[in-house]
Amino acid sequence: MAEHGVGLSLKGLTKAYGPSVALDGVDLEIAPGEFMTFLGPSGSGKTTTLNLIAGFVEPDTGSIDVGGAPIVGVPPHKRDIGVVFQQYLLFPHMKVGANVAFPLRRRGVAKREAQRRVMEMLEVVGLEGMAQRYPRQLSGGQQQRVALARALVFNPKLLLLDEPLGALDRRLRESLQLEIRRIHREVGVTFIFVTHDQEEALAMSDRIAVFNKGAIEQVGTGETLYQRPDTLFVARFLGDSNVIEGEVRVDGGQTYLVDGRNRFMAPNVNVPVLDAHMAVVVRPECVRLVAGAQELGPGVNRVAGAITEVTFFGSRRRLSVDVDGRAFLVDESGLGPAPRPGDAAVLAWRAEDASLVCTGAPTGAPRSAVPVG
Repeated sequence: MAEHGVGLSLKGLTKAYGPSVALDGVDLEIAPGEFMTFLGPSGSGKTTTLNLIAGFVEPDTGSIDVGGAPIVGVPPHKRDIGVVFQQYLLFPHMKVGANVAFPLRRRGVAKREAQRRVMEMLEVVGLEGMAQRYPRQLSGGQQQRVALARALVFNPKLLLLDEPLGALDRRLRESLQLEIRRIHREVGVTFIFVTHDQEEALAMSDRIAVFNKGAIEQVGTGETLYQRPDTLFVARFLGDSNVIEGEVRVDGGQTYLVDGRNRFMAPNVNVPVLDAHMAVVVRPECVRLVAGAQELGPGVNRVAGAITEVTFFGSRRRLSVDVDGRAFLVDESGLGPAPRPGDAAVLAWRAEDASLVCTGAPTGAPRSAVPVG
């Protein structure tokens, strides 16, 4: 079993299929032992990047280094990388132990050593005592654990997981998310996980790389991406948001966003001057209902509107509030009496709880900025 993972470096990766550009200059550094997730919609480039690392396709330009060694041009079977797919791809005629031992047999590992490592890995994935069962005798979740054990048993440098939980039901998927995180901590191998599921990415990852149109928009922890997105795409893709677009102004050291009708206080951050059209992003849980005459103090925005919809989700309740033709989402506790559609509502949020994001290019695009505050 591996004691620690190895680092991965991607520099200037491009890939095109005829006129269609799949990757347009991807740069990324992944630390040894890290759990990195590639997140993005279909066609964003995340699976293409995974296939380049695995060696299933080669980049048009750029480099891929694993543990400091270049691997572009190295055949997939010589890269020492494990891969787990959404489909389990188990051999139906082989028992669980034989399935897990298959990569060891291909590498010429002695039978006794192979058996020891298989038993050890089955214990890691929680399948001890099941070596003599056939795949058809296992549940979907158990079969995916067999696939995970098979990909880890030969001590790979990296483990690539291509939407491995996509075919499972919600409850089982959530259970396996915790199991995969536990296994990652135990084996110490660098994991690269591909998904389009935002909640899955937030729950499992050390860091997340958000892909869009063949490029990486932002890389960071789940908390950073959710609470402080750099671009409007990241803000909208990772969770629900209230978005107010407009022009940035600075007055007396306070940043404001003007949308033509209102002026909203925004967090004091570096303000781009070459791309002054920006957006304030406020998460629904940061907006609260307040009394119309309530004193809110400095740094708090206030808007008035009417509730148009109330949706109950058990532990929380979501309100949709019409404010001058703009729908605001508000999340509040599901306890207590619920407001009704048609009720008047005054909404408030602190400027520091919002984000000021670009509406155009990804964060890697150069632009001038002026400091504020």
